[in-house]
Amino acid sequence: MRKIIVVLGIVGSILACRTEENLPPEPGLYDYYPGKATALKNGQQWAAIAGVGRVVSGEDLFFLRLGVFTEYEENREVLFVENIPLVIQDNPIHEEYISHNRAWVQGAFSTHIADGDVLDKMYRVLGDSSYITVTAYDPVTKMIEGEFEITFIIDERWDKPTYTSADTLRFRQGRFKVPVGQPGEEK
Repeated sequence: MRKIIVVLGIVGSILACRTEENLPPEPGLYDYYPGKATALKNGQQWAAIAGVGRVVSGEDLFFLRLGVFTEYEENREVLFVENIPLVIQDNPIHEEYISHNRAWVQGAFSTHIADGDVLDKMYRVLGDSSYITVTAYDPVTKMIEGEFEITFIIDERWDKPTYTSADTLRFRQGRFKVPVGQPGEEK
C-alpha cells in the first residue's frame, strides 16, 4: 500500500510539472508598460514606464498611461491621457474629464498608497495650455513617440490638498516612446 501511495505521489508531481510547463507565462508589469517617459515634475526629474493601447479596437485613437511603481511593483503615480489621434500633430488636452467621452483629448493624474490599489489623490487638467504631441509613429514597428506639457490641479471633488501633497503639478519637457498594444493584443 505504501508503494502505491509513493508511486501516485511521484506521478502526480510529474503531471503537475508538465501542466505548468505548457501554460503561457502571465503578463508582467513591463508587458503592460513596455515604454519609457520622462519629464520635469514641478522642476524635478521624473521618470515613468509607459504603456499605450487603442481606446476602441479599429479606431485610430489611443490612450497613454505613464506609471511610477515601487520595486515591489506597487503603483504610486499614474498620468493618463486618452483619445489621442494617431496622427503627427499637437493635441490640446481638454480641462474637463468625462468618462467614455471620445470627443476630445483628456487626461488625469493620480497618486496611490498601500499596495498600489488605494487611490490617494486625484488631479485634473488645469487651463487650456496643456497639450500632447505625437512627434513620430512607425506603422511597421508600431512605435509612438511624443512630447507633452500638462498642468494638473488637485480635484477637490475627490480630496483636499494636504501638507504632504502639492495642489498643482506641472509636467514640463515631457517625452515618451512606447509601442502600441497590450499583452495578447495583435500589434
